[in-house]
Amino acid sequence: MSTQPPDGGVVVVDPATYGVVHPIDLYLRCPHCGRVAQPTSLDYAVADRESHTIDERRHVEARCPVCHQLFDARGHWVAADDQITCTRCGAHSPAAAEAVRARCFQCNLFNFGPGLKTQQERTAFAAVEALEQRRMLHRLLPGRFPNPPGNEESYDRRR
Repeated sequence: MSTQPPDGGVVVVDPATYGVVHPIDLYLRCPHCGRVAQPTSLDYAVADRESHTIDERRHVEARCPVCHQLFDARGHWVAADDQITCTRCGAHSPAAAEAVRARCFQCNLFNFGPGLKTQQERTAFAAVEALEQRRMLHRLLPGRFPNPPGNEESYDRRR
């Protein structure tokens, strides 16, 4: 939840409002693929170091862990209103109910999120993730990684 102080100062996002402590633990809905997950990177201006708040007056750049696209995260915050149980260490961590990926706060393993309820959904999502990873590799190293099957358009931005 963004708040505007009465003195007209900094517009802030408080991670605690969304059920987490640190900004990198926030969940976001990607405007490109529509999936909810924690970003693989988050570039932001700090409003207050002690409360870990984000200054929303400035650009907040995030990278989606599914489609690997960069986007402005402002207004795409999703509350961690559920939890996961880590498949590696068994710890419980807060997660958004719609999340497709959720990080264990104890051992840092990215688990399937609560948004993927059945094994069939998880298997289908893993296939989508693999295709997106292949697309990203093609963009970075087009000579070593040809276009994924069924993807005739080129991802090479130099053309």
